[in-house]
Amino acid sequence: MRSPIEKIIYGFLAPLKGTLMLLTSPKKFALAVIPFIFGFALLVGGIVWATQSLGTYVDDWLTQFEAISGFLFTTLSSLLIVFSWIGFITVAFLFAYILISIFVGPFYSLLAEDVFRTEAESPSKSLSFRLVLMMMVLSLIKASFFCFIALFCFIFSFIPVLNIVSTYILFLIIAFDTMDYAFEIDYLSLRQRFGFFFKHFWEFSGLALAILATTVL
Repeated sequence: MRSPIEKIIYGFLAPLKGTLMLLTSPKKFALAVIPFIFGFALLVGGIVWATQSLGTYVDDWLTQFEAISGFLFTTLSSLLIVFSWIGFITVAFLFAYILISIFVGPFYSLLAEDVFRTEAESPSKSLSFRLVLMMMVLSLIKASFFCFIALFCFIFSFIPVLNIVSTYILFLIIAFDTMDYAFEIDYLSLRQRFGFFFKHFWEFSGLALAILATTVL
């Protein structure tokens, strides 16, 4: 039985293992590289926009806070500047992730289906209208729940110490969401999905760290 550290390392290396699998199949590689190119282009555009425009939003926010708090702002100005940038960058990243997800969804669904067909040990379940409808409802419930959690992550991202916890939770949500295509292919209920998540919590923590490292780079 693996220790939590070994499980974290396993989750951290999961993207590398997935990349190696993609290189063995032209079809899987094509389904992965097309959304990657779109995401990378959006990332570059986002960085250009952030360097030119994001500072204006941060300055406007700080100006309003200064007018309200007065002496408190003068005392904590350096900390507020740092955490304001962290908060706005977190929100910008979240919106970029949502926009990318809308475009890449069909590609990743096909990729998950192909991987499930060629790699899974158990046969896939037969498709029915009831199952498709159930998956759509579950996706809406999950998205609503995660938006609610993301709202608190945004608020806590402006608070020292709590901003570290909120960032960790945010990347855990993204790590969970990367498995969503596989969950849908296997038609898992919301309870089964969260059960799988908590059963493999340390692996998801490692995957969240890998996503964080990729984002920093």
